Amino acid sequence: SSFPYSWDGYTKPTGNITLPSSVTYNGVNYTVTKIGVGAFEYCSGLTGSLTIPYTVTSIANYAFLNCSGFTGSLNLPTSVTTIGEYAFAYTNFTGQLTIPTSVTTIGNNAFVGCVGFTSVVFNAVNCADVSATDTPFEDCGGSLTIGNNVQRVPAYMFNGAGFTGTLTIGTGVTSIGKCAFKDCTGFTQLNYNAINCTLYTLNDNNERETPFYGCGGTLNIGNSVQTIPDYLLYHCSDFTGSLTIPNSVTSIGIYAFDYCNGFTGSLTIPNSVTSISLYAFRGCT
Repeated sequence: SSFPYSWDGYTKPTGNITLPSSVTYNGVNYTVTKIGVGAFEYCSGLTGSLTIPYTVTSIANYAFLNCSGFTGSLNLPTSVTTIGEYAFAYTNFTGQLTIPTSVTTIGNNAFVGCVGFTSVVFNAVNCADVSATDTPFEDCGGSLTIGNNVQRVPAYMFNGAGFTGTLTIGTGVTSIGKCAFKDCTGFTQLNYNAINCTLYTLNDNNERETPFYGCGGTLNIGNSVQTIPDYLLYHCSDFTGSLTIPNSVTSIGIYAFDYCNGFTGSLTIPNSVTSISLYAFRGCT
């Protein structure tokens, strides 16, 4: 039915929500495995926390859309594999969001407008790419951490998000999809810790397809990083401060810092580096 829902005479829930792991209906016990389409949509009276049991594997489209009164962190159990479109859009949680390792699908606009998050931790180890428009985390706030167990960051996953803190790339990341962090202009620092990573680039070297295009702030390269990948910050002119390559690095890829002309101060290249590829620092004026 269309909004506002009639709820068939039932009173909309208010306050804290603790979902059960099982329910009994007509004498039969059922395990709760899914939160259905629009289950709590527009329940603005939910003014506390949300607890989801470990039996739930799927959170459907619009499940908590516009439940604007939620506070605290959003703790998703490690049983969840699917988060639908607009599932938590405009919910305004005020703590941390952790995407568990089990998640394989995140729908478009799943967390759009969740400006209250203080941090987002992305631990999904096998999550699918998303579309270039209406990406899941548009307008989210806080810092973003890609966990150390994540090997691949999906394409477009954080495209255009409104994060305002630090971006930390975990040590285990070996691949970052195209435009994964494109136009995340609010980041103040990139902590890059991926030991050996490959970035997506087009054959025509289109900077708009590289993961960090439009990002800025200061850059901190971790002491375990061995390779600076091709096109790491290609044409990312909004990065500032000095640029220090740590002693663990042995190679710097092509176009790695091409036209990163926002860096000022010193450039430090240690004696551990044995190869610097074409145009690695071109235009770093």
